[in-house]
Amino acid sequence: MPESAPPNPEIDAKRKALGVWCPRCQSRKVIEGQLGEASRFYPARPLFKALTGKPVVLNSDLAYACARCGLAWSEVSPDDLQRNIRKYGLKPHSPDVMRLVEGERTGALEQAPQAASEPPSTR
Repeated sequence: MPESAPPNPEIDAKRKALGVWCPRCQSRKVIEGQLGEASRFYPARPLFKALTGKPVVLNSDLAYACARCGLAWSEVSPDDLQRNIRKYGLKPHSPDVMRLVEGERTGALEQAPQAASEPPSTR
């Protein structure tokens, strides 16, 4: 069974209230939807670990897609993701990600960015 907390309706409500913009192009032309029935993220791993590793469950049923650039996204718990990659491994990534896998608590991915009340720009 994947390691994760159940979806949080309060997080979904806050996200809707703030409005959503694309993290790639900052467009506000974002469409709400779902990524599909699986609702899981599978980190890239070497072949054997890919067969034995477990996915990380998405935090929410909500997903988004940008009508301007096509980026689609959802969200996982950073704690669940870090525990998962430490337990099951990961294919080589950037040095910051690899420090995170190795258990260092000082990597750039350690702290999740706080939600901004305004988008970087309104396109």
